[in-house]
Amino acid sequence: MMSKLTAIPLLLTFAAVSSAQVQPEPKVVTREAQNYVAIPDTVTMQGIGAVYPQLMPKIFAWLQAHNVTPAGPPFMRFVEIDMAKQLKIEVGIPVGKAVKGSDEVKAGVIPAGKYVALTWFGPNTVAGNAALQKWAKSKHIQFATDGKRWTSRVEFSLTDPRKEPDMKKWRTDILYLVKK
Repeated sequence: MMSKLTAIPLLLTFAAVSSAQVQPEPKVVTREAQNYVAIPDTVTMQGIGAVYPQLMPKIFAWLQAHNVTPAGPPFMRFVEIDMAKQLKIEVGIPVGKAVKGSDEVKAGVIPAGKYVALTWFGPNTVAGNAALQKWAKSKHIQFATDGKRWTSRVEFSLTDPRKEPDMKKWRTDILYLVKK
């Protein structure tokens, strides 16, 4: 029998957002550190859409088997980005306290600090990331990155597509850690 948490459909796609969709402006927020569990993977931009449906059931099964309760929405953390070649990512779930991972599921911490944040509406988070980056550049904000490797770049999927089928209404919090 499948847990109600086990089946998470694809949350991240790259369809176009309607040009009529009004997007909010990014802002700088301060976040506390957040423990999480995740499965790391290496994908191409063409293959990124398949990651959520492949890994989320495994993460929720691991949480259930270890009696760990989710403490927030699912996310994708971008660890290293080379758009032309591959992306090193983690697909994960926040948890309330530090836990010990396993061979497949790693435990980690999204670091505390100042983040540029944007709540994006619609499935096209590539456009959301571009908007966030453009805004930050206009404000002379630099991100905590070492070339292609990111200290903390995360997309939290706030909408359950099983409950909201209209992709234009899907919400994603996009967060980039600001360089100190």
